[in-house]
Amino acid sequence: MPNKRKQTLFEPKLITVLKKYNRADFKTDIRAGINVGIVALPLSIAFGVLSGLSPQEGLLAAIVAGFLTALLGGSRVQIAGPTGASAVMILGVLHSHGKEGLIVCTVLSGLLLVIFGLSRLGGLIKYIPRPLTVGFTSCIAVIIFSSQVKDLLGLQIAGLPAGFLEKWISYWQNGHTASLPAALIALFSIGIMTGWPRLHGKFAKSLPAPFVVLVVNALLVFAFKIPVETIGSKFGALKFAPQVIDLSLFSWPLIQEMLPTAFTIAILGAMVSLLSAVVGDGMIDGRHRSNTELIAQGFANIACGVLGGMPSQGAVARTVTNVKHGAKTPIAAMMHSFALLLILLIFGKAAAFVPLACLAGILVVVSYNMSEWRSVLSLLQSTRSDAAILITTFTLGVLTNLTLAMEAGFILTLLLFIQRMNSTTQFTDILEDLESEEELQLPQLPEGAEIYEVDGPLYFASAIEFLQTMRMVAAQAKVQILYLRRTNMIDASGLYVLKQFYRECSQAKITLVLAGIHTQPLRALNRSGLLKQIGRKNVRLKLGSAIARAEEILRKQKTV
Repeated sequence: MPNKRKQTLFEPKLITVLKKYNRADFKTDIRAGINVGIVALPLSIAFGVLSGLSPQEGLLAAIVAGFLTALLGGSRVQIAGPTGASAVMILGVLHSHGKEGLIVCTVLSGLLLVIFGLSRLGGLIKYIPRPLTVGFTSCIAVIIFSSQVKDLLGLQIAGLPAGFLEKWISYWQNGHTASLPAALIALFSIGIMTGWPRLHGKFAKSLPAPFVVLVVNALLVFAFKIPVETIGSKFGALKFAPQVIDLSLFSWPLIQEMLPTAFTIAILGAMVSLLSAVVGDGMIDGRHRSNTELIAQGFANIACGVLGGMPSQGAVARTVTNVKHGAKTPIAAMMHSFALLLILLIFGKAAAFVPLACLAGILVVVSYNMSEWRSVLSLLQSTRSDAAILITTFTLGVLTNLTLAMEAGFILTLLLFIQRMNSTTQFTDILEDLESEEELQLPQLPEGAEIYEVDGPLYFASAIEFLQTMRMVAAQAKVQILYLRRTNMIDASGLYVLKQFYRECSQAKITLVLAGIHTQPLRALNRSGLLKQIGRKNVRLKLGSAIARAEEILRKQKTV
């Protein structure tokens, strides 16, 4: 029989694919990497500006995270870098704690991602419910759009408020400062972003729309001296200037303050990165290593924080572009980082002519694509619980902050899950529930014995109801058979009430017999010592055997 290959906790995909790597693969990886670099350039610049940092912080994150995730990651085609979600997450951090708080938060989120990977949580992230993820991403889309209105219209606002409502009040109050050239550039950019992908021909397909927007608008501003705010006027010339941070920033009070936000960034990064890896898998018929990917994303974020960049995560659009241009291995993602670095070193000064209005136009289209409005409408028409999770997450994210939205969404999801599970756990008289054929196959239930079935898991949400129900039904019995064929899980609370019920049965001289018990509940009973107290003779696999045991007990009681 062939031995199954044992999966290791951390096994970078690069090590695996290099064993069969050849010159043809290298050529296609170079071509794919250059194309993805061209796509990543305008997006990284835009996300750097969106985050409240500068374009070069966005590019730094794309270069560093793209390279390290490819080197250490568990996906063949994943492209990591700054995204709209990561940019929005750090807006609040910059407003409240400045660049120092952001650095600490980025490093902490990286450490948490490494812990997630080492704890083998990669397979669990996919179980986060869709209403929560849709509510969160649509909320981020609205925040991205609302943060770009200033540059979209060229408004002259000295300090833009952090709050959503405060932003719109400020826009209304400063509407008279709008710039027609900026608004026209933004509108022109949105037109290119939406129209360019629909063009046919090799040339149109070879150049991504965001890159075309960047180049065309920079040339227009340079040639016609259009009076609009540009990257150069606000940030200066772009350059690759990583800065190693001062470790004294990591004070314990600041770490405590940043930990909740860092946890939210880590959860979000894990969700988005693994989703991106799954999308890539589907396109190449591959299979990523989720725990390895989380560890790699963690190290990438630590490096970004240490070098003064912004948080990063797997980027779906760039991963898809990578695959479409023929990427075979993680070498393509490394080439994407080299391409970005080369473009930055050669054309960094030319980027000074890029108008901020065109970046706003790019981000407006990005926010629309992120909004998932069709999914929002579908979920609102779904169950009340799904709609409640979606509305709560979305509303809190827009009006307060994303950390609170994520926490509230998780808590509400848990509470609704408990309610749903509790409604599925029922306690019924088994003889009333049996089919006629099934009943005929069972021995006759002797007088003095009662059978009740627990239909569902016996856990903290159903434990009290179980105890109350069993106290009522077992009062007149001499032998109480508890049928557990549909109880595949019992937790500490369930175990506690089962012990309590056993003690009450013993005091009332009622013998407790268990039937149809599954592996997990049986192990729990054994470890707690309850199995020994009940007696192994009183734990039966089949209901018929349990009834026979009840008859034996009652017969012995009569002879005493």
